[in-house]
Amino acid sequence: MPRSAPAWEQARGQAARRSGRARALGALKADGAREELLAALSDGRPPPREVELLDAEVVRRERLMLGLRLDEPMQLAGVEGAVDGEALARMERLGLAERRPDGLLLTHRGRFLGGGVTAELMAESPAKSTI
Repeated sequence: MPRSAPAWEQARGQAARRSGRARALGALKADGAREELLAALSDGRPPPREVELLDAEVVRRERLMLGLRLDEPMQLAGVEGAVDGEALARMERLGLAERRPDGLLLTHRGRFLGGGVTAELMAESPAKSTI
């Protein structure tokens, strides 16, 4: 009587087949986009692009996320509604963020934990912001 493959081997084979199908579908989509790009460039047209219009709240939040990655203080003007004031005070007490006259920056320790600190500083809604 033949032994069947262990369950983990069967699962691994199924996952491999699924990921192979996903890669094949992704390659077809990528090939279509590549062909469209090459056709536009060969015709002297600008390449196709998508434009995403962002509302003011999203712009403030994006600016905060990107600004805190810098090595220099980020100006708070323009992002006030995106920063949770209580979280900022907590991050300052923990030595993770520093508010200076020239802006806000993450400390060395805060930069090491950058994504988590930034997520904490992000106000859930403009009404929650206190700075």
